[in-house]
Amino acid sequence: MNVKVIEGRLTETQVAIGIERRALGEFVGPHGELASYAFGWTTGSEHHVARLTVGIGAGNPGGASFHAKHWLLGTTSI
Repeated sequence: MNVKVIEGRLTETQVAIGIERRALGEFVGPHGELASYAFGWTTGSEHHVARLTVGIGAGNPGGASFHAKHWLLGTTSI
């Protein structure tokens, strides 16, 4: 299977609790199918937050965007 990954940009935004970062990009399938992704995370506070969004055919019949959010509580650095 020939799948092409197009890396997008990395954004950084100052938010009230720290820095929010997002990495964006797209996948192109062997028949031209498109899917997009966004990974995001927030740092600078005691509780880190991670986000993932995947869009598969969004805007087309049967397409959708899927979102997930996870709080990383009590994380420590080694």
